[in-house]
Amino acid sequence: DMVYRQLYELVGMMLADGIVHNSEIELCVRFAEEMGVAQGNGSSFIGKLVKAIEQGANEADVKKIFA
Repeated sequence: DMVYRQLYELVGMMLADGIVHNSEIELCVRFAEEMGVAQGNGSSFIGKLVKAIEQGANEADVKKIFA
């Protein structure tokens, strides 16, 4: 699904430089909630997504985890 791919890429960009700023997290949370994926708990959702990606999850894994 396009939304999961976009979230995967967005979080991947946030993690790319090794420094995660609050503004980057807030952007990801807003995107996830506005796309209807996080259903009002975007912070928790993005936290789980970050952890999954840091542990090596790819785009297909992310879709399976959160779909």
